[in-house]
Parts: sequence; C-alpha cells; structure tokens
Amino acid sequence: MKKRFVRNLPIDQYHAGEEISHSGIVKLLKSPEHYMQYKTGGEGPTPAMEFGSAFHAFILEPEVFAKNYVLAPKFDKRTKDGKESAAKWDEENVGKTPLAADQIEALTAMRESVYKHAGGAKMLAKGEAESSLYWTDEITGLKCRIRPDWLFDGVRREVV
Repeated sequence: MKKRFVRNLPIDQYHAGEEISHSGIVKLLKSPEHYMQYKTGGEGPTPAMEFGSAFHAFILEPEVFAKNYVLAPKFDKRTKDGKESAAKWDEENVGKTPLAADQIEALTAMRESVYKHAGGAKMLAKGEAESSLYWTDEITGLKCRIRPDWLFDGVRREVV
C-alpha cells in the first residue's frame, strides 16, 4: 500500500482532492446529498465556523493567520471620506477575512488560555500543523486522506 505524507499543501488543494476524508465520510453517512453538497462547496461557513477557523489559524498557523486575516478598522460610511477610506481599505485587503477589534481581543484571550494550560502548552511546544496523509485502503481500495490539525512532538516519521 502506497502512503504519502505531504507538508505545506494549501488547504484548497487538500479539499479539492478526489480522496475521501473523515469529514466526507460523516457527510456521506448522513446522506449522499449531504456528501455532494460538501464536495461541491454548497455549504457556506457560518459566522461561528469562520471564527473557529480564525482561532485555529491564530493558534496553530500564525503565518496563515497573518496572511489571511486582518483587523478591520471602523469607518463612518455616512460620510464621503468614510466611504472613500472604506473602499480603499477593502481594495488593499482583497482576499483577507476582516476581524473586528473585539474578535482579535477574544482570539488573544483564548490563545493565552490555551498556553496557560500546562498540557496544552506542552503539546503545542513541539509539533507541526496541517500536514496531509494519503493512502489507499487495502480492503475497499478506496483512496483516503487525513489532515490532522496538529501532529504532536514534531517527530518526522517516514511513511512506508
């Protein structure tokens, strides 16, 4: 059985793969229609899911957070200057997810809480985020994938 371990694979490439994942299996168990919606991107993220993704990146992938999220200033869009400033800011931050100041404060407090926990701090001190593993199931022949949020201990093992 050929296995493949991939680091630094962009998340959109991981999700575009033909292999089935845990999330896909969960959707398929619900119904084939739920799986098809999942595969075609028919389900949009909720605000809570978007905040969860920001927290995930803030804790596990700070470089991804810095690249994809930005503090959104407040603009008085009732004024001409406010509208122009907001439009310029939007132009300069295309593709980034804006976060309000209170969201950044919440993320910071949540990160502090994680690192104050002895077990959490120890686990996150050494390891790697978002590496992908691909294999073919021996019994079913089904192509599979998994992308753990965090591989604890940082030991890099060769996949056979």
